[in-house]
Amino acid sequence: MTFGAYCLVLFFRARHVFEIRARSVYLVTTLGLLLLLYEGITVDLHAIVLFGTPANYFTNNLLVFFVTFSIASCYISRVIRLAVGFHPKLRRSMPKLMSEKLLISVSLSIGVLSLAIPIYYKFTIPNEEYRDHQAGVKWLCTLVLQITQICLLPVVWYIDDLFHISRELMVIIVLGLIQSVFVKLFLEKDLTGDIRNLINPPNMQLLTISVLFGLSVIDPVRRLKFSPMAQSSAPMARAVLRSSAARAQKPRRGSSSSQQRKITPSEEAAQHMWTYDKIALDNSMAEAFRMFANRALCQESVWFLEEVLRYQNEDYTIASPLGGGKIEAFEAIAKRFVEDGAPDEVNLSYTDKKNIIAMLNREARGLEPSDEELSGVFDRAYSQIRFMIESNIVHKFLETDEFRKAANSMPPSRRERRLFLLPC
Repeated sequence: MTFGAYCLVLFFRARHVFEIRARSVYLVTTLGLLLLLYEGITVDLHAIVLFGTPANYFTNNLLVFFVTFSIASCYISRVIRLAVGFHPKLRRSMPKLMSEKLLISVSLSIGVLSLAIPIYYKFTIPNEEYRDHQAGVKWLCTLVLQITQICLLPVVWYIDDLFHISRELMVIIVLGLIQSVFVKLFLEKDLTGDIRNLINPPNMQLLTISVLFGLSVIDPVRRLKFSPMAQSSAPMARAVLRSSAARAQKPRRGSSSSQQRKITPSEEAAQHMWTYDKIALDNSMAEAFRMFANRALCQESVWFLEEVLRYQNEDYTIASPLGGGKIEAFEAIAKRFVEDGAPDEVNLSYTDKKNIIAMLNREARGLEPSDEELSGVFDRAYSQIRFMIESNIVHKFLETDEFRKAANSMPPSRRERRLFLLPC
């Protein structure tokens, strides 16, 4: 549990990196806390102390129901948020489904409402039959929650998210079904001897909790720990980005020629030159990257960078319905990307978001900010989002056929011919 709490702290500290990887950071953090609580309940069902007194079976049962329903609701909320985030039209029509605060509140509320089940049976079932009856009720509730997640599986089945969140959810559903089967066999007393002692509900719960925590919290932290770009400085990140992208293009041993092709030295060298800024300068490359970002569930971050870049270049097209000035453009960008619950809200640091919202509130009260303040209001936010894009998305884009097609359609510049000896 100590190791789990440590990993959860690392996960939350890196929330800005994980959010751009479609991780639903606050939902997963809540989920991790619930899993740690569930583990504490399961380790020794008779040694839990609440308010200085040992917990009885009824109190323990209340905690189990609350945690079970809350955990299942968190995973269902992640499926819904992933599906809505992958469909821009659905996201614009129902933006509240992307609110993690709302989904966390709903998940915990469902857990609280589930307490009505053990309370009802406590006062309607005789004490001598209560424990056996409650075991069957818990198994039935778990099965219903698993079936609900299975019904939502088609929603994420074809979602091609780059960081395999849908695959993680599928593994969780399968694991829950396996646990339900073994618990049912245990309750029906179809298992005997050592097998029954090994495959009992507490052991199955510990196994399930460990796998769920490993998939949702520990594995993302492990990947981030071994990612040389994740938390390094921007220059180092760009250097590693280019070198890793070039290495990734080399065919692996044993791979088929239909899936891997050998790239030429000129192609490998040209990849070293690509950053987000250069991608944005070419229309065909920018369009290919925009489509790729849609698959990566971070299209709103790309839109934010594009709009801020236009704003910095004094192109206030986004504000044309509001009058077309700099103040109107600032207001339009802030309301579309920065405000809480905005249609295309991006994940900014607390300080940057607070400063932008404060300036927006000043403008709403009639206190117009200076031209200098307006010119630099998005600078820090732009740098932060661009660094996240380059650290998480650009290097994956460089490994795709879409990048190669767009790059091959571009005529090389004179500088590239001199640097990489490309044919004229």
